[in-house]
Parts: sequence; C-alpha cells; structure tokens
Amino acid sequence: MQRHMELIRKLLLYVEAVPEHRTALKSHEIEIEGFTGEQIDYHLMQMEMDDLIVARQNSDMHAPRKGTWLISYLAPQGHDFLDAARNPTIWSKMQERVAAFGGNVALSVLVELGTALTKEALGLGKPSP
Repeated sequence: MQRHMELIRKLLLYVEAVPEHRTALKSHEIEIEGFTGEQIDYHLMQMEMDDLIVARQNSDMHAPRKGTWLISYLAPQGHDFLDAARNPTIWSKMQERVAAFGGNVALSVLVELGTALTKEALGLGKPSP
C-alpha cells in the first residue's frame, strides 16, 4: 500500500480535533472521504511507527474490522508535522514541490519543507531550491 501524505495530514487534523477528555479514539469511527477503513488503519499504523501519534492496536474481538487502532493523542512529531502542514496554502506549495521532485519524500523532509515555506511566508528566510 502506498503512503498518502494527504491522508496522514487529514488524520492528524482529525486526531487533534478530538476533545482532550476523551480516553481513546477508535480508528473504525474515523471516516475520511476517498479512503477505505483499511487505508486509514494502515496509515495509523505507519503514523504510530513514525512517532506521529500515540496509539495501540485494538484487541477488541468485537471491533468492526481487524487491525483497528486506539489513538490516544498526537506525539510531538505529529504536532511538528501539523504545524508545518496546517495552512492550506503552505500545504499546497509543499505538495507542488514534492510532485515536481517525483512525488515522494521522507516525512522528515516534508516537515523541513513546510517549516522552510512557513519561514518564507513569515519573511524569516527563503527555502532552499
């Protein structure tokens, strides 16, 4: 399965919007238009492995699908990614730059690119070519 950065961004925004008093968000409750439950679960697994979220696999035998996740909250790296990609204009520029490069880059590179574009937008520097 290919990694979809747009789905990762949407999932991080979704998790961030969950009220703090909630104990855990169940992945089978998440619906993102254009993506299947299996794609969502796969990306949550990848996000947990990349330390973007704090989550664990759901062991509930009655869960609607196998391989679902219980998400507790965003990890610091998840906040960093969102801070770099939250602004729709910056996110669009990030996607354009990555597409021009060939379509895929490491998550850490994407965060650096978003940070550089944000700095440029704030007048604090220019991104490297």
